[in-house]
Amino acid sequence: MAKRAACCWLSIFIFSCCLAGAYGAERATILRVRQGRQEAAPNREAAPVELRLEKFLIVAPAPVPGETFRVEWQPVGRALEAGVVLRFEYRQERVRKMQQLTIRYPFAIGQRRTATFEIAPAAAQSGGAVTAWRVRVERDGRVLAEQRSPTWSATTP
Repeated sequence: MAKRAACCWLSIFIFSCCLAGAYGAERATILRVRQGRQEAAPNREAAPVELRLEKFLIVAPAPVPGETFRVEWQPVGRALEAGVVLRFEYRQERVRKMQQLTIRYPFAIGQRRTATFEIAPAAAQSGGAVTAWRVRVERDGRVLAEQRSPTWSATTP
């Protein structure tokens, strides 16, 4: 009887380890985050320089470029099931609260991915430059990977 109970407990233990491995082994890594400038759209209605008269010319301020962030990431070990969320959280100079952009993947992820997050020129002009950011790979509310700018912890409560 003791042998049978021991076998029963052993099989329960092995089964629970398999379940923990199936649900807890999902991992990802963020390989690189590149920050760049997004040029503002040119004014297509502007006349060539030769056709403008200086005294009638109204000089508009130069457009402020937006910012782009390219995030390269990949699953570690095995593929991630559908439902992964890539979350980009950021702070700007003149905006008090944290803002976020998300990309949802409704399909399984088995290899390296590159995602681009864009802060529009209008948002960059009104809110200022991005001062701190954090990128997270999440699934079912669990953080699988995270990378932050060096200034993130200093500006975030």
